[in-house]
Amino acid sequence: MTRMEIKEKINRVSIVNNLSFDEYLALLTIVPDLPGVYISVEPEREYNYSEYYAHIIGYVGDPTQQDIDNGVYSESRVGKIGIEKSYDDILRGVEGVEITERAVVEDRRRTYVPQNVKYGDNIVLTINHDWQVKLTDIMNAQLIESGAFASAGVIMNSNTGEVKALVSLPSYDNNKFAEGISSSEFQELLNNPKTPLLNRVIGLQLPPGSVWKVIGAAAGLEEGVVTKDTRYMSNRCMDLPGGIKFCEADMGYLGNVNVIDAIQKSSNIYFCNLALDINKQRSGIRTLIDYATRFGLGIRTEIDLPGETTGTMASPELKRRLLNEPWYTGDECNTIIGQGLVTVTPLQMTVATSAIVNGGIIVKPHLVSRIESPNGTVLEEHVAVTKGELNISKKTLDIIKEGMRKAAFDGTALGLGNLPGNVIAKTGSADAGEYIQGKYYKGAHSWVVGCFDYEQENYCYTTMQQWGGRGFKTVPIMKKFISCLYNDFADKCEII
Repeated sequence: MTRMEIKEKINRVSIVNNLSFDEYLALLTIVPDLPGVYISVEPEREYNYSEYYAHIIGYVGDPTQQDIDNGVYSESRVGKIGIEKSYDDILRGVEGVEITERAVVEDRRRTYVPQNVKYGDNIVLTINHDWQVKLTDIMNAQLIESGAFASAGVIMNSNTGEVKALVSLPSYDNNKFAEGISSSEFQELLNNPKTPLLNRVIGLQLPPGSVWKVIGAAAGLEEGVVTKDTRYMSNRCMDLPGGIKFCEADMGYLGNVNVIDAIQKSSNIYFCNLALDINKQRSGIRTLIDYATRFGLGIRTEIDLPGETTGTMASPELKRRLLNEPWYTGDECNTIIGQGLVTVTPLQMTVATSAIVNGGIIVKPHLVSRIESPNGTVLEEHVAVTKGELNISKKTLDIIKEGMRKAAFDGTALGLGNLPGNVIAKTGSADAGEYIQGKYYKGAHSWVVGCFDYEQENYCYTTMQQWGGRGFKTVPIMKKFISCLYNDFADKCEII
């Protein structure tokens, strides 16, 4: 990239970017007579499949004063977000320095090199390109069909933490930043209510709705509050103190349900009763907080991307701090069904779901598979990192998986069970309202979490559509994706 700039101290202001060769030659004759103006010839990033990878790769830009104070050359381009930022010191390398001295009287010159150039290393991602493109295309189409506000999706190897696809929509063109984005273009991105610059997979904290019920199920079973056979009567609604009615979705009648039925059919009444019994027999919300923490909720996953948020776990203290209100019985029921003050990121739910199928291991998700030198020598290969263990019995995890398998066959995630890959799933719809730039958005966030097998590996996923409606409206995303995966992404494989 060639551009003309005004240089003042270490700051620079670009006047013109992407000069043509003729423009460059013409300016060579006049720039020496313009104090503080110079022509900079420098490499430019070119991002292929930009809108598929923008939230993963990120972009580079001019160094900040802090960067320069830390030894970054003022003419460098540094990573600002995404992999570009996380691995900036590896990708950028070191600029070479050549100094020419001239004796004024005798016009003698001496050139020496105090710092040799060191080319940056290369990074190989864990992302599967076919998976990334197909998941993005399916999610874009589903956004249009459902009329949702925005969406996020991620697929991860449940044993290694390798992220195979990561999608946040809407996306943006990171080439604009590499080329030198204009102020008007940047403001357009900032003013977009759908925040295309936000990586929703790691940065958006939303109530998860019923996908959170697997955490409540784990707590109830493992603490011995319920067994596989314990049943609660679901007769549309139940009365809570204060004249509050707590109801099933659409006030449906489910009858006597056990934990497997409750996961399959997503029974609010079952889990409210479970929360009340956890409160009587154990430590109530404190027990739920303990199990949520074990599953990695309310904690960053430590993925190798900047901008990750923690989510929140409901508690009496949080409610008092945010709302200045006491904790009620209804808060126990709201929490166990993923409503109220509980928020998670899509990636957190993927890590939590992975722990259900990998034997109770909390894996650290990652996007970089290996680092190579410019000549292709492998310098570093990523190894799976375990962040912790659930310390939950195999029996409990198997019961939860059984409920999720039934949900995929003939429950709220109907349509996933007949696919290859032994798919398990749990849907969720979380009612929420929010003002964004003066406009009020209200409805249900639509969630689906689960796992599937493919080529002797297991992968877990989360797909979410903001204000996309009930959870079943997001089920088609993974239904189409898994169908395509097992048909080698053949043309029109998503038409099923």
